[in-house]
Amino acid sequence: LQTRDRGVTFRIDNEIGSAVGTRPAGHGNAYGVVLLPRAGQMPLMLMVAPLPLSGRTTAQGAALLFAFDPAMRPTMTANLIRGLFGLSEAEASLTIALCSGRTLEEVALERGTSINTIKTQLKSVFLRTGTKRQADLISLVLASPAYFLTHKAPTAVA
Repeated sequence: LQTRDRGVTFRIDNEIGSAVGTRPAGHGNAYGVVLLPRAGQMPLMLMVAPLPLSGRTTAQGAALLFAFDPAMRPTMTANLIRGLFGLSEAEASLTIALCSGRTLEEVALERGTSINTIKTQLKSVFLRTGTKRQADLISLVLASPAYFLTHKAPTAVA
C-alpha cells in the first residue's frame, strides 16, 4: 500500500511486515494502527492484524487490514437492537440515540417526554443488557453484531 506521505507509507509497510512476520514486532505502534491524515477531517484509522495461516502454505504470513472512518456513525435499526437485547421499541430507540451521541435530555426533548421517563427506560435497558453505565451500554452495543450487520459491504468495482 502506498500513500502520498512517505512517512505514513513507511509505517503501513512496517505494520504489515510485523503482522506477516517479515519484520520484528515493535517497529510500528503497539496496536497495529496507522492514522491516515485527511485535510480538514479526523484521520482514517488503518488497523493491521495478523492472519494465522493453517495447513501447508508457501506464504510466510498474512494480514487483515481494516479501515475505520471516525466520521461514520452507526446506523443500527431498532428491530435489530430489540432482537439482540430483548428491548422494547422505546428502549431500543433510546439505546440507538445514546450510541449516536445524544444525551438523555436531547432524547426527552425529541420525544416530548419527561427526563424521568427516559431515565426509567434507561434503567430498564441496563437491567436487560446487564450493564450499569451508559458507557458500558454503548461499548456493548458497538461491540455486538448490531454495529457490523448494519454497515453495507462496499460494492466491487470491475
